[in-house]
Amino acid sequence: MITLCICFDKNRWDGPKSLSEMFGDINPKLRPFVNDYKLHLITPDEIEDFTKFSSELGKVMEMIHYSDDKVKMRELIRQRDRCIVENETAILIKELVNKSLPIEEKEGGKTDMGNAIDEIIQEEVDKAKEEWSKSDRDKSILIEEQKGRIAEQAAEIKRLRELLASTQ
Repeated sequence: MITLCICFDKNRWDGPKSLSEMFGDINPKLRPFVNDYKLHLITPDEIEDFTKFSSELGKVMEMIHYSDDKVKMRELIRQRDRCIVENETAILIKELVNKSLPIEEKEGGKTDMGNAIDEIIQEEVDKAKEEWSKSDRDKSILIEEQKGRIAEQAAEIKRLRELLASTQ
């Protein structure tokens, strides 16, 4: 029997991977009597080929792995038949990746994660557009203020020229 530990964190595991690493220095006289159980750990950041999984655990791990990369998530959705998963898997992904992910449980026990992720990506696009348009509005205001100052300066120059011409 093999015990596996699954880490559902997208960050690299930096903890001990065996009992000896947990204990640190062990008295050399006791070492032969201490079993050094290794931690067989599965973490999303160390997986290179998610297709080797025969269960939906691979989809969960892949979603975690790419959760910060919106472009890769969009590619993933398009490659994987829109990420149709069991309802329980969808709920797990929602809890682990993005608590605001809109999940619609379908009859038959399946959920299309692609629609939910598309909505999250669209929200990000909308936020970026809103920030961009706010930035454009701010720039427009600055340009109008500069135009006003230039007009004032032009009027002052014209007044000074007229004043200079009247004194000559």
